Amino acid sequence: MNRRNFLVNFLLWILSFFFGYKVGSAHGSGLIIDKEESNEDSISVQMDNLSKEVSGIATDVNDRGINVNKFSHLVKKNTINPEDWDWADAFQAALDTGHNVYVPQGKYRIHKKELLITTQGQKLSGAGMGSSHGPSGLQNHQPTTELVFSGTGERYVKTRRLPRERASDPQDKPLSTAINIQNDGVQIEDLCIRLHCDYRNDSPKNLGDDWDVGIFIGTRAQIRRKNVRVLGYWRVAGIYYDVTRGMDLPEFTSPNGVTFPRGGIRSSVDQSFIENDYVRGGRKALFIAGPILTSSGKYYDQKLGKLIDDRRGRAGAADFHSLNSTYWAADHHSQRRMYDPVYPLDFEKENLDEIPASVVIDGVGAAVGEQIMRRLLFTNCRIRTFEAVRIGLGRVAELRFINLHTETGMDQVYDTKGKAINQEDLDYETGNNYGPIAVKKTTVDRNQWSIFINGINQRSPMQKWFKDVVPSYEITGQAHEARSEFNAVISKRVHSSNIYSNSIHVPNHSSNLFSIREANSDNMMLFTDSGVSVYRNFRGYHDNVFNLGSASQRWKQVFSADPVISTSNREEKAEIRDIPDKVLDAWSEVNFCQFKFKDAIEKKGNKARIHIGIIAQDIHKAFKNNGLNAFDYGLLCYDEWDDRYEDIEEVQITYTEDGEEIQSLVKTGEKKLVQKAGSRWSVRFDECQFLEMALMRREMKKLRSSR
Repeated sequence: MNRRNFLVNFLLWILSFFFGYKVGSAHGSGLIIDKEESNEDSISVQMDNLSKEVSGIATDVNDRGINVNKFSHLVKKNTINPEDWDWADAFQAALDTGHNVYVPQGKYRIHKKELLITTQGQKLSGAGMGSSHGPSGLQNHQPTTELVFSGTGERYVKTRRLPRERASDPQDKPLSTAINIQNDGVQIEDLCIRLHCDYRNDSPKNLGDDWDVGIFIGTRAQIRRKNVRVLGYWRVAGIYYDVTRGMDLPEFTSPNGVTFPRGGIRSSVDQSFIENDYVRGGRKALFIAGPILTSSGKYYDQKLGKLIDDRRGRAGAADFHSLNSTYWAADHHSQRRMYDPVYPLDFEKENLDEIPASVVIDGVGAAVGEQIMRRLLFTNCRIRTFEAVRIGLGRVAELRFINLHTETGMDQVYDTKGKAINQEDLDYETGNNYGPIAVKKTTVDRNQWSIFINGINQRSPMQKWFKDVVPSYEITGQAHEARSEFNAVISKRVHSSNIYSNSIHVPNHSSNLFSIREANSDNMMLFTDSGVSVYRNFRGYHDNVFNLGSASQRWKQVFSADPVISTSNREEKAEIRDIPDKVLDAWSEVNFCQFKFKDAIEKKGNKARIHIGIIAQDIHKAFKNNGLNAFDYGLLCYDEWDDRYEDIEEVQITYTEDGEEIQSLVKTGEKKLVQKAGSRWSVRFDECQFLEMALMRREMKKLRSSR
C-alpha cells in the first residue's frame, strides 16, 4: 500500500472507530460520511469496500500515467491570469520521463516551444477533447482538456520532401510543429490541440499565432489517435504525416540538441489508426506527404553533404485507417478563401503543397521498390471546405472511402479579393471547384491505381479531375447506404488491431458470394455456398500460438497430400532421456480394439464403418495401475467446456428517403444454446505410435538376448 492509500485508510478508520461515522457513496456521486448506527461488523465491511474503491481509483489513475501537474513547479507564471501561464517546460519534462502522461481537465498554454515525443509506445491523454460544431466551431469550442499553442513556434527542418540533386537545390522549409511525434506506437487520446487566435478580428489576414503544424508524425509506424481535436489556422496542416525518412539518412536534431531516435521501419508510416478525430482550420486538415522523386534516382542530403541513392519514404504509408473523423480545411471565419484556384480550372497546374484542402495525399511507397502509397481507408468520414479542393490526390493507390460525406460549407463565400462566389459554383464543376475528389496524373504505373468509393452523399467525383485520370475505380451507392462491391449491406462494425473490418449480410444467395483479392490480382479467398477456398499459403500470424479448432469445436476431417510436419529440433527440447521401462510396462497393458462411433451409427445405422484404435480411458487406467499419471505425458488429453450461446439476430428492414430498402442484422437481446456443456477424452496418436514402437523395440531386444 502506498503512502496516500495508507493515510486515507487511517483517517477513515479513526472516523469509524472513535466517532462512529460510516463512509459510503451515493450512485457514484462521491463519498458520503454519515453517523454509523449499525454494529461494528458493518463498519468493518464498509471500510473494506471503501479501501477497495480507493485502491481501484488509484490503479485507474496510475494506468493513465504521470499527471502533468506533478511538474507544475516548472510552469512559468509570468502573468496574473493562470490561463496565460506557460506549461511548455512542464509538459516536456513529463514526456521526457518516458511514462504515459495524463493531462487533467483545463486549459494549458504552450508558448513557442514544441512538445517532442521520442519514447516508443508513449501515450498522451486527457480528460476529453471538448465539443464544437457548425460554422462557428472554431470560435465557440467548449474545451475539456485543451493545449493552447501561442507565440511563434520554433522552426527547424524535419522533412526531406523536395527533389534535391545538388547542394544548390532548395532545401525543405523549416516547420514549427506543436506536437512532434518521433517514435513508433505513440498514442494520443481525449484532448484538444488548439492554436491561439482572437476570432473577434474578422480580417482575412488574422490567422492567429504563428505555427505550421498541429500534430506532426515523422515517418513513424503504429501511431494511434482517438478523440482528438486539432483546431486553428495552422499554416501548413492540422495533421501532417511525413513519409520522407530513409534507411541511409541521418536523423534530424531538435534545437535543444535531441537527435530523433531511429525507431523500427525508418521509411514507413505503417499501421496508423485514427478514430473520432475532429481536425479543423489548417491550410490542410490532413496532409500525407512523401518525397518528390528526383529525375536521376539520386538525392543530395544536407546533413551528409553528399549524393546518395534516393530511398526516401520507400516503405510508404500503408495500412492507414481513419474512422468516424471530420477533416475541415481552413474555412476562415471572414468567409474568404485563402487561395484562388488557377483559372480556368486545371488540377495539373495546382501545387499540392500550397493548395488549401481538407485532405491531400501525395507520396512514394507501399513496399520496397514500389513508388505509390497503398491500403489507405477512410470510413464514415466527413470532408468539408469551401476552398476549391476537398480531397486532392497525387501518387496514391489502393485508396478506399466507405460512407464518404463531403460538402462545401458556407451559404456565402468570397474569393481572396472579396468577390462573392456563387453557391452553385461551390457545388458543381464551374470555375471555382474541383469537386469531391481531384487526382493528379503521375509518372508512376497507372495500372496499379485502384480507388473505391462505397457510398458518397453528393455527386460522384467529376469526370475531368477523377474519372479521366484514374484507370481503375468503382463508385457504388449513396453515403446512407454504403453498399459493397458484391451488393451486400454493411450491417455491423467489428474492431481489429489495425482497421475496422465489417460483418457482411448478403441478401442474395448466388453460388459465388464474394471474394477477397488484391487489386488487379487473382483471388486470395473465395467464399461460396460450398465453402471457403484459399488461393495462398494459409498460416497463423504468430508462431506456435493459435489452435486449429478446439475440443468442443472440431474439424470433421483433414485431407492432405503430404503428412503433417512437427517440430523435432534438439535445440527446442529439454530433459531428453530414454523411456523408462515402467512407462513401457504400463503401455503394454493398453489393448488395441475395433469400434464404431456413436454419431456415425445415428447417421448411417448399420452402414457405419468400423475403426481401429485405442480407448483414451484405458490409457489412463493402465498408467494408474502402474503408479503413473498418464496426464504427465502428452499422449493423453481431457477437456471440459460450458454451455455455449450465440446472440439471436433478425433482419431489420428500413427505407431511405428515396424508398429504397435497406436490410441489416440487429440483435434481439435473446440468446440461443448452440452447444451443451460437456467433456471429451482424446489422444495424440503419433505419440501413442512412438510408444508402441519403443515397446516393440524393447521386446525384440529381450528376445535376441534370450537366444
